[in-house]
Amino acid sequence: MPRIVKREITLSPSANISSTCNYEVYAGNDTQAKSDLQEAITIRDELGYEAGVAISLAGLGLAAFFQGDFSRARMLVEDSLSRATESNSLFPKATALNMLGWLAVVEEDYDEAWHLCQASLSVSQNPNILLLAQLGLAMAACGLENYPSAREYLGAWLKSGKPLHTPRGFLSCLPTLAILHASQDESERAVALFALAFTHPQSPTGWITQWSLLQRWQSELELNLGPERYAAWKRGTKLDLETVISDVAVS
Repeated sequence: MPRIVKREITLSPSANISSTCNYEVYAGNDTQAKSDLQEAITIRDELGYEAGVAISLAGLGLAAFFQGDFSRARMLVEDSLSRATESNSLFPKATALNMLGWLAVVEEDYDEAWHLCQASLSVSQNPNILLLAQLGLAMAACGLENYPSAREYLGAWLKSGKPLHTPRGFLSCLPTLAILHASQDESERAVALFALAFTHPQSPTGWITQWSLLQRWQSELELNLGPERYAAWKRGTKLDLETVISDVAVS
């Protein structure tokens, strides 16, 4: 993908976020993404393009989230939200609200996560905002044990546009999918999906290993399955990610 930062000031905010934040960060190109976003912040700050700075800060916050550095992610995203609010820039404001919602998920404040992601949708209906909100709402719904809503939002995410549809993006939805299977007493399938989520070479372990809800579900599944858990886990490590996602998306 060609670098576009030096000419990106002529592009719309939604185009910028797709190229520098959503694509590079979700593709796992963290080093490249951070370099591009830091450069963008410098250029935009010099130009007084406050909305653009807010967008780039949100991108850095997303990268920090995936790496499991939640304190840095919060600092960056709150700065993004403040700048977006002051400049009345809807796209970065909605992005920041979603990222705060994701942070609330891993902090297990599921009511707040739900509120923040819903609030983002009242600010912007941009397709990228919808994708962030749908996954955030699916995760929050799992924490609230509202499994029908979790299934609805996860299904919408899988069937929607593709900016976030990368291995890292798909792997980030697997824990929610595993919880949905576990909630229906499909324990072996749930364990297999957890295995794929945690052991895939591109797994976003930085954040999923810190979501306590997943640990509780894994402990419960271990009790339910006993020794059979190990065979299910082994099967999961051999699953093909694209096949798993394709099967879910068409079901």
